[in-house]
Parts: sequence; C-alpha cells; structure tokens
Amino acid sequence: FMAFLQNPTTTNPSNPITPAAPQAMAEIDFNNFLNTIRKQSFEKDKDQQIKTYMKNAFMTTAQIKQVIKLLTYDSSRLEIAKFLFNRCIDKENYFEIANELQFSSSKTELNDYVKSRL
Repeated sequence: FMAFLQNPTTTNPSNPITPAAPQAMAEIDFNNFLNTIRKQSFEKDKDQQIKTYMKNAFMTTAQIKQVIKLLTYDSSRLEIAKFLFNRCIDKENYFEIANELQFSSSKTELNDYVKSRL
C-alpha cells in the first residue's frame, strides 16, 4: 500500500486503471465556439481563437470540418487542420478533412501529415 501511495501511477494488473477516452465538446459549447470564431474579423484572429480554445478541448471530424469552413484561406485551413488532428476523437475519419481544402498540394500535405502520425 505504501508503494502505491509513493507511486500512484502503478496499476494493479487485476484491476487496471484505464483513463477515460476524451469526449467531443457538447453541441451547445460547440455552437458557442463557432459563434465566437464567426465574430472575428480577421483570419489571424480566427486562427488564434481556435488554437487558444482547442488546447483543452476535443472535437469530432464533423465538428472540425465546420470549423475549417469558417476560414477563408487554404493555408489557414491546412494549418488548423494539422493543429486539430491531435484534438480529434475519431481520427479514422480524418481523411474527410482534406475535402475542405482547395488545392491538391494542401490535400496531399494534410494526408502525409496524418499518415506520419498514425
């Protein structure tokens, strides 16, 4: 028991502690988040707002697609798509994000990025 108190990360094989899987943000929170981004006039402000908020939140691929659609420039969309990959709870669907990019070079870059992290 004392060993456990000194090192609480040790798990008992007969009773393993499994961390809870991340949950996507709730619908109401997500809608508030989208509205906050929409209020930003400049692309760089939208980028910053997304990066700041998403440090501690998770989304589904479908939610990420909606966020990316709020950005004007393909370069911004690509940057945010890369940034949000680790905040996605259903990475198996992330290939859908490439459809929101305009240029084939951006799509290829995103797909290569995703492949390198799976």
